[in-house]
Amino acid sequence: MTRLEIAQHLEIVRNEYYNCFTSAAKLADGSYMIAFRQAADWQHIFGVNSHVDPASIAVFVTSQDGIHWDGKPQLLHDDYFYGVMDPALTVLKDGTIFCTFFIWKVLEKEDVEDHSNVKFYIHDRYIHRYMGVHSIRSTDNGKTWDAPQLVSKHLALRGKVLEQEDGSLLAAAYGNLSGGGDTSVVTILRSPDRGQTWSEIGSFREDAGYHLFEPAIYQTEAGKMVCFMRTMKREVAPGEEGIKFPIFMCESLDGGVTWSKPRATPLFSPNPPYLLRLRSGNVMMAYGYRLKPYGIRAVIMNPECSDIDTTTEIVLRDDGGCYDLGYTGLVEVEDGQILVSYYYSHAETGPWYIGGTLVREVTS
Repeated sequence: MTRLEIAQHLEIVRNEYYNCFTSAAKLADGSYMIAFRQAADWQHIFGVNSHVDPASIAVFVTSQDGIHWDGKPQLLHDDYFYGVMDPALTVLKDGTIFCTFFIWKVLEKEDVEDHSNVKFYIHDRYIHRYMGVHSIRSTDNGKTWDAPQLVSKHLALRGKVLEQEDGSLLAAAYGNLSGGGDTSVVTILRSPDRGQTWSEIGSFREDAGYHLFEPAIYQTEAGKMVCFMRTMKREVAPGEEGIKFPIFMCESLDGGVTWSKPRATPLFSPNPPYLLRLRSGNVMMAYGYRLKPYGIRAVIMNPECSDIDTTTEIVLRDDGGCYDLGYTGLVEVEDGQILVSYYYSHAETGPWYIGGTLVREVTS
């Protein structure tokens, strides 16, 4: 039986900002990076924080050992016109850091005459317009980044990309944040040129009445691709509130072109999963737990992720103060420990900080 032994919880970044949505990576020089979104805490104006903010930026912090972190964030990406969301890091085989994010443009309601295709209002004063997923690259461990390249104007992307043997990149995109489209479909994108251009090579659909969000694509040692994703049931009967967010999964045996029918796993949480192959060969998946008691949870699966229905869910912490937490990252650090990064708050009104939990895989 494999379990996780919790070593300690870390407070990686705490400041006056609303910090959220982490991604973690080990860089080519042996150091570590956590990227996340940083925005103002607007509770004093609006009473709550919004995940759409025209001034939000992507930042990162670094560490030499994955345990002791420089708590002063460095700029990853900012834009004069747009708010930046969900930076996701992948370190390619040649050491290039490949990062995706998506962006929003915010307008006052009065500036938009036609509201027929508007999906969301912000605090009943503003309208946001989705401006697509973009990617940037760094070849010097984050010191400099190239110009953003468009991935998709309409689809969204949260997770890491997969680098294939031929150097191409695969990504699992979802939904249509511009206001239309089918939110029960996940689309597999391929880039032959390190993110300069992308094309659709496959997709899968959920037909049992669930929205599909924020898929995490992973390739096993044997070459099989698996995808785990956040979901939400479209119609919820009384008493089903706690089970309307099952984590779904499906598989591909032909490089992401065709997929098995998505199915529910025994795990629940309205939060995106994040997967990492461990030194042992097992696969760890971590996610924020947005049901009471709020916190961070994980599972350890076999190398092919075929035991997801029988694996035991592990509570890493359950002292969260509100629903708004999670968005994990995973990276193995020194001494065989695994760092789980996330954003967190111990109270309903924050503050929201970037935290981490160090764990160790133990077999007993």
